[in-house]
Amino acid sequence: MSNQNNSINKPQFFIVGAPRCGTTALSDFLNQHPSIYFSYIKEPHYFGSDLPIRRGFRSEGEYLQLFRDAQDRIAGEGSTWYLFSKRAAQEIHEFNPNAKIIVMLRNPADMLYSWHGYMLLTGEETIDDFEEALMAESERRQGKRIPRNTPINKLLYSDIPRYTDQLQRFYSVFGAQNVRSIIYDDFKANQVQVVRDTFEFLGVDPDFTPEITVVNGHAQVKSKSLQNFTHSQPQFVRNLVKTLLPSKVRSQLRHSMHVMNTKPSERTALAPELRERLNKEFAHEISRLSHFLKRDLGHWVEIDAHV
Repeated sequence: MSNQNNSINKPQFFIVGAPRCGTTALSDFLNQHPSIYFSYIKEPHYFGSDLPIRRGFRSEGEYLQLFRDAQDRIAGEGSTWYLFSKRAAQEIHEFNPNAKIIVMLRNPADMLYSWHGYMLLTGEETIDDFEEALMAESERRQGKRIPRNTPINKLLYSDIPRYTDQLQRFYSVFGAQNVRSIIYDDFKANQVQVVRDTFEFLGVDPDFTPEITVVNGHAQVKSKSLQNFTHSQPQFVRNLVKTLLPSKVRSQLRHSMHVMNTKPSERTALAPELRERLNKEFAHEISRLSHFLKRDLGHWVEIDAHV
């Protein structure tokens, strides 16, 4: 995707994932900085031509409209599936070789449990029990038990937190100096410091302190009927809505309906036996990641966290 538009609003940084690792909160905090402009659609997913979840912008110019109000601020966006994509790193580099990349990573067991809860919330997952959803992967790889309008890669849970190979793609394309990897534990423990360090990485005033609030806490659906209606619309209805309503209006409508149909709630902690099983499954991956980042993440296989 070569860039034919020299607009000053071309995004200069990308939060590329992973999902449920604090990317929404970080996006919100960065957007408060007077020198930063964040895409009004938080996850445009313009890049990653191998992803089935792209939003379908008809042109680069249409994508750049997301940043038309940036003026002289540094523009950015945060699409969490860029990290998973095998093509996004190269495509972003072709678009802007000087881009800064931000990655957020979390203990795989906690990330997946949180992701499953989020998928239930959006109606993209129909198996309420997390362990059963994990066991359904083999059937889903055969095209079975896949809810309508849900891309299959979102349901293949064990494929998502293969962080090391994903990181290597971005580090090799952009260079280590242009990639910032943030561990969720650090972000949760000291959000202000992590945000300030990120400001410095982006080259803006690091002394600005954003208002720190809880973003993307756990929630549950009020009405499953409304949830099913909004998620399971036939493709022709979706296409009609795209034709009639601008992307910004569609985004605002989706957000409003989501807020209206959800309420904050506490989720039961991940069962210790299942956590132990997942920790064993991802132990090798965590070891590889520790070596790649030159940081010991062994506590991830011992932690007794709550989502």
